[in-house]
Amino acid sequence: MANGMYGGGDGSANKPYLIEDAYDLFEFLNKVDTINTNMSAKLVNDIDLNVLPYNTGVGFFIKHNTPFMGTFDGDGYLIKNYFSRPNANYSGLFPYIGATGVVKNFGMENVDIQATAYSYQSAICGYMGTGGSIENVYVKGGRFYVNTYSGAVIGHLANGLARNVYVLDVDIRQYGNYVGGVLGYMSTTASLLYNVWASNTASNTSNPATFGGVVGSISGVNPQQLLNVYQSSRISNLGSGVTAGMVTLYPDSTLKDPNYMFNLNANQGSSANTYWVVQPVTFPKLWFEDFRAFLMLDAGRPISNIDFGAVLEGGNSTIKKVRLKNGYKYKIKGIDVGWVRADGVSTKTELEFSMDGTFKDNYNPMSVNNLNILPGREFDLFVRVKTQIGVSGAGQFNITVTVTSAE
Repeated sequence: MANGMYGGGDGSANKPYLIEDAYDLFEFLNKVDTINTNMSAKLVNDIDLNVLPYNTGVGFFIKHNTPFMGTFDGDGYLIKNYFSRPNANYSGLFPYIGATGVVKNFGMENVDIQATAYSYQSAICGYMGTGGSIENVYVKGGRFYVNTYSGAVIGHLANGLARNVYVLDVDIRQYGNYVGGVLGYMSTTASLLYNVWASNTASNTSNPATFGGVVGSISGVNPQQLLNVYQSSRISNLGSGVTAGMVTLYPDSTLKDPNYMFNLNANQGSSANTYWVVQPVTFPKLWFEDFRAFLMLDAGRPISNIDFGAVLEGGNSTIKKVRLKNGYKYKIKGIDVGWVRADGVSTKTELEFSMDGTFKDNYNPMSVNNLNILPGREFDLFVRVKTQIGVSGAGQFNITVTVTSAE
């Protein structure tokens, strides 16, 4: 681990700092007010913040509100156990996101934010007022006990874009005005909220009129600035200033129904990517949360720890079938399938793959071309272990599927 020294990169757009651990993350964010204002960074691991000194005292508190003007790409990784007891207004990973700031592609789980005497509190951004964007992020689980202008994703959105965002199973307590599950306050015609849902609980509301399941209060905003915004009826408050069509109130069962939630993949600008996995009986998820259910171009992320159990020496394991889905808007024409043995697995074992259940020796990675997998279609990858003479244990393997061509 880099322990505050980064895993590589120079902070430029083409070579972002590589964030390997909690210390790297704090090092980057804490210096946004000096040398990192316009710099770029990317996560290369899941980050656990449950380490000293970030799990005691004021916690992971960034003590400045300088606008972040660079790019922070979570690359599908997770930040967990965010603990914050700020002693000032403005908090979150980014207390302030500025005009060119881009924050995207990560989740936060098990947040613990208690700031009942301070405003502009958040897990991600305290204030966005001159532009910038937050896209493809979620906050899941924990508690959020806050004062005025506070939301789990953005405290006050006055100018900028929040898109492809959700907040789930967070207990919220309001100790002031303008508190919401996603946004505390939304104002001006320069603020945009697209493709958002929230399902949380509220154990205290000091002013229910300015509390909402998605947004606490809206002022100076037109209905068309909020598109495909959904709120669970677990919290019935819609927030002050919310008019018909801005936020749709649904029971959780409807939030889990693709017939109602398919629109989350609309309003994606010029991008061809599909960002949401919308399946029956489960809440909508962002693509990076389950790569076994969702495949994108150059995803290259592992399907971890496929366990084949014991195999007789010189034999083959039972066949495992891995179900994949083309979540891209293009037709998949070719894929590479590779594998890595888990720790302790004999080097005399190897994986064999097939698209139709007929096996033969193949390379690692195995290239498969001339496919015709249409957008949204599921397809199966058949896998088995082959062992050499003298080896009887199969064990676990990590499998990686990468799209190599599409049209």
